[in-house]
Amino acid sequence: MNIKVETGRKFVHYLLLVFPAVCLAFFTIHTGRNAFSLIYMPTALLLIFFVVYLSPKVRVRFSGLVIFITALALRLICLKCWTITPLSDYLHGLDFSMKLANAKISEWSSVFSQNDYYYNVWSMHIPHKLYQTAALLIFGKSIYSIQLLNTIFSALSCVLAYLLARHLFNRKAGLIAGFLMAFNPTSLLFSALLTNQHPATAFCLLALLLYLARPFKGSIFISAFSLFVSQLLRPEMYVVLIALVCYEIYIGIMEGFEYKKFVSLLLCCTVFFLLLNFTDISLKNAGWSNKSMLDSNLKYKLAVGQNQDAEGRFSEEDYPLAGDEEAIERLV
Repeated sequence: MNIKVETGRKFVHYLLLVFPAVCLAFFTIHTGRNAFSLIYMPTALLLIFFVVYLSPKVRVRFSGLVIFITALALRLICLKCWTITPLSDYLHGLDFSMKLANAKISEWSSVFSQNDYYYNVWSMHIPHKLYQTAALLIFGKSIYSIQLLNTIFSALSCVLAYLLARHLFNRKAGLIAGFLMAFNPTSLLFSALLTNQHPATAFCLLALLLYLARPFKGSIFISAFSLFVSQLLRPEMYVVLIALVCYEIYIGIMEGFEYKKFVSLLLCCTVFFLLLNFTDISLKNAGWSNKSMLDSNLKYKLAVGQNQDAEGRFSEEDYPLAGDEEAIERLV
């Protein structure tokens, strides 16, 4: 049989496996959350079971593409069926990004300085607001533009999870990881939220894949850059660096220390912190920030944390504290 025909036939087999789940998701989302939980997830797990155990018989080169199409379709369905109005900090972030999108770049320093919340307090979140602004400028000035870009990154994360698990274990483990992430209800729900997890997760997984697989020369530098971008969007990647250090120490103890691996880890950390500090200085020099984005603003978090009624969530009542250093000091 012609190779192209055989490949096409196998690709269609995979689509036939995932298409019923996409239709099922569309149906169950309309029937309410209980039906979604009771019908969708067991069926999705059963589907993943068949995909994984039929995969040796259905050899196809486009597993990553199938995972991406499935994940993207499910997330677009959720965007269509679930209307989630941004509130609290999501709403503040959207309004601020919209102001940037409506202003000229030469006027951005003025827009930033007028927003005390990001200019003086939460400078660490400025890169994510710039990401949202880019989405508004590229796809149109609508909340759906940001949600669309988020769904694309969320779907890419599923592919990267597949590739990472395949590299660490085998193809079957990769399929399980990719499809579980694609069908994960929490991930589907978050597709409609204006949160920074979507792009940050994708860049973090890309960084890990490049660091561990080393598919080409210079992978370490691109890995460090990807982790840096992830840190800009969601400032939690120090934990990943610590994990990589622990990983290399463990591998060194079990298999013997290698000079090249130590140099690679050192290069990755050095590039990461150099880029981070350069960006921090650049934001200040551009007049977009009056505070270091490396400052996690611990005092404000402690002050807000004392509001037990908020139960750890964002509170409009605590919002004015952002620019009141004296009030924060009193509470702390």
